Order: sequence, then C-alpha cells, then structure tokens
Amino acid sequence: MQAYKSTFNLKNMKRNTSIYLLILLVLSLGSCRSFVELDPPKDRMNYTTAFATNSSAASVLNGLYIRIAETSNVLSERATIYMAFSADELKNLNLNAASSYTLLYQHTLTSNNELYWNTSYTLIYHCNAAIEGLEASNSLNPAVKGQLIGEAKFMRALLYYYMVNTYGKVPLLLTTDYRKNMVAGRAEVSAVYAAMINDLKDAQTKLSKDFLNADALTPYAPSSAERARPTYWAATALLARIYLYDKKWAEAESAASIVIGNTAMFAPVPVASAFQKNTKEAIYQIQPVMAGNNSLLEPRFLCSPRL
Repeated sequence: MQAYKSTFNLKNMKRNTSIYLLILLVLSLGSCRSFVELDPPKDRMNYTTAFATNSSAASVLNGLYIRIAETSNVLSERATIYMAFSADELKNLNLNAASSYTLLYQHTLTSNNELYWNTSYTLIYHCNAAIEGLEASNSLNPAVKGQLIGEAKFMRALLYYYMVNTYGKVPLLLTTDYRKNMVAGRAEVSAVYAAMINDLKDAQTKLSKDFLNADALTPYAPSSAERARPTYWAATALLARIYLYDKKWAEAESAASIVIGNTAMFAPVPVASAFQKNTKEAIYQIQPVMAGNNSLLEPRFLCSPRL
C-alpha cells in the first residue's frame, strides 16, 4: 500500500510539473516577443515621427544638406580637385604612392582606398530612407511631400553621378534594406546612369520651379532667393549632364536648352562674381553651415548655365 501511494504521488508531481511548465510557457510568450522586438537602430529614421508633419519631413532633407556641407564626401569642397586628377587636368606632384591623389592620377582608386566611399554611401542611405519614409506617409501636404521626394531623388542622382565618375562601377543601392545592400555587387556604369535618369525624370515632375524656403513650400521673393534647395531646373541641368556622359546627344541638348533658355533666372555673369551667393550663374548651391571653415563659407554651385 505504501508503494502504491508513493507511485501515485510521483505521477501527480510529474503531471503538476507539466502543467506549471505549460503555464510558464504561455505567460512568457508576451515577454519573449517584447524581448526579440528591439527598438530600431540609432542610424535608422523613425518613420512614424520623422514624416508625420510637414516641418519634421522638411527637417529630414535639411539635415541631409547639413551633412553634405559639413562632411567629406564626393560633393565636398575637394571634389573638384579629385575629379581634375581623375581626368588628368591637374598633375600630381605628391610623391606618396599611397595618396588618394596619386591613385586618382594613376586611375587605380578603388573602394579599398576609401577616400569618400563610406561617407558618400551614408548620404545615399539618408536619401533612400527619406524617399521610403516620404512615400509611405499619408499625413503630409501633397506639395511638400512631392517637393521633398523630388529633392531626395535629385540628391541621390547627384551623389551617384560623382561616385561613378570617381570609382567607375559602384554598388547601386536604392533601398534601406541592409540584407540586399550588404551583398550588392558593383553595377555597370550604364545601369547607374539609367537609375539616375529615372530619379531625375521623376524629380522633374515633383520639384518646384521656384526656389523655396526651409519649409519646402513657400517660395522666396525673386530678388532674395536662396538657391540652396533643388528645383526643377537643377534636376533638368543634371539630367542634361548625365545624358551627355551617357552619349545621348539629342536628349542632352534638349534638357540643356530648357535651362539655358530661362534667362530670367539663369545667365552667365562675370567670373569675379560667378561663385557668389545667389548669383544667377548658379542653378543649385550647397549652403555653407560651418562657421570658421573658410572652404565652406563660399557657396558652391553644382550646375551652371555655362554648361
């Protein structure tokens, strides 16, 4: 009888233990779910808040322009020098064989030499995140939403324009999906040009023909316009240049003629004033943001009716 009682108790213990374990498992499902669902990485935008209002969405693109102006990248103040070395317009007198100047002059610069590779792709990621967030937002003023998407696509095309003319074949990253980006190989230059053309054609349909304030909505008075936000004219001028590099001669002439024909907004000026703030020579300027850095105090134009 005693043996029977012991066996019965042991079975009860096993059954009760199984029940307890099942209860604990059910109760832990919620906590496990919260444990594996981590907050977004700090380098990832919070789409819910960043693109909820017109002002916060405009700040995303304003932040991009600040990062472009304050970091070393393919659009920075030395870009002209590097491109001149790449095209043999300047002669390299630096005897350091490992210098970027020498590598450019010898046409042996690769991503392993970095230069502006990492910083430029950080900016491209910023553009991709902005495009995705803006396109997903349903709470923005349609004019602001379209303008900002156009700006982000123009900037992505501009960055890729300088990337392919510095490195040749480069990875074509058009999304924030790190799974795709981390395994992307170098795309053919023709494929990158095609992507740039698509971006700029879409940007043309969205960008304002007026120079806009920081809110990406209110136009400047013509006499005091800051030329620091991309416009329809900037997208058209860059499109003309890309068509030219892509040997699409008729398309290049057509796009360039649109900008050159707008003499009310753009016209060649004396060389002494060509690089001044808000000059009619400039179609788009990167606004200086770092006081005390002389190289960034002068507005730099990226497109000109001379072209």
